[in-house]
Amino acid sequence: VQGAELEVHKALWTGLGLGVNLTAVTSSIQFPANTGLLARRFIGQSPFVANGYLAYEPPGSPLQLSVLYNYFGDRITKYSNNQTANAPPYPNPNWVERGRHTVDAKMQLRLGRWLKWAVAAKNLTRAPVVVSEDSGELRTVEYYNPGISITTGFTRDF
Repeated sequence: VQGAELEVHKALWTGLGLGVNLTAVTSSIQFPANTGLLARRFIGQSPFVANGYLAYEPPGSPLQLSVLYNYFGDRITKYSNNQTANAPPYPNPNWVERGRHTVDAKMQLRLGRWLKWAVAAKNLTRAPVVVSEDSGELRTVEYYNPGISITTGFTRDF
């Protein structure tokens, strides 16, 4: 595994902050020669990930607002292990979740000394999950849209 990461946080002005995180990673797993399988990336490892946030917390205010951005590159979700040893080579596709962009938002309000109320919305871009083969016919094997998720809750500090 090799990689690099860059992280930057900046206060733009009182109460407003911005942050960015960029990560690039390469990884590889080697299989024994008798399996007939080729080397490939680790399951779940994206070669590139980008995150960013914009947060606002006015001084002395009980309000906190944030918007979060996330991108991840294509990542293997399942290895194909159907090829047999000493068999003629044929496409041996992995299942790959295609990279996607998402935007989330959160608002938190302090209601007194020990109580907070929060509302969060996830996947505001309505980005679908697409899983397809990485060789052969490149078929799409899974496609669904998790939609927008909105949650709310109260937190009590002790």
